[in-house]
Amino acid sequence: MFRFTIRDVLWLTVVVGMGLAWWVDHVALREIRIDKLDAERKAEFLLGVLRQDGYEIDAPRGIKGPISLPSHYQIIAEMDEGHIVPPGETNDP
Repeated sequence: MFRFTIRDVLWLTVVVGMGLAWWVDHVALREIRIDKLDAERKAEFLLGVLRQDGYEIDAPRGIKGPISLPSHYQIIAEMDEGHIVPPGETNDP
């Protein structure tokens, strides 16, 4: 029959705790990667739709970094600054 000392139980507790902490972190990072890819696809889709509608978008293709979908007020501000040009208008002064 096996006999475990307190030291053995403490080591087992440490090993199990480290394993659980790694797993939780691994799952969180996976979810973050999935959310980032989803946001990038949505942004590329929206930029493509705007370009198909004739808008000239002053944004690089293959955007890297954090992406957030703009609100209506942010879009209006971008249009006022000249980064989004409606069809038929030019950005030149």
